[in-house]
Amino acid sequence: MSDTEVEQVKCVTTTLSDKKVEFEKRLEGLSKTKERIMKQLESLAKIDKRIKKQLQNSIEVDEQVKKQLESFKIAKKHLESFSIAGQRFEKRLESLSKTEELTKKLLESSSKADVEIISSTF
Repeated sequence: MSDTEVEQVKCVTTTLSDKKVEFEKRLEGLSKTKERIMKQLESLAKIDKRIKKQLQNSIEVDEQVKKQLESFKIAKKHLESFSIAGQRFEKRLESLSKTEELTKKLLESSSKADVEIISSTF
């Protein structure tokens, strides 16, 4: 081999060696980038898991609120029924009180009439 050929081989070898080093550096950089991305993916997976858990909790709370709302509606209906029954009871009590007063008046007039009859008989 001539000196020129040797120089050419050295030049090509040096170029290939430099490209190899550059490629290895890029590969190392890509490897580090991959590690960062994997860590970010792990973080995102944890965040996703937390969000899903919060969403499930929100759904459960929403269901509980719906159940309580239904219970409140039923309780309101019962309360309205009790209120109506209370009003009816008050009216009946008032009617009974009036009946009692009329009965007392009738008894008083009956007693007076009895006294008058007894007095007029003797």
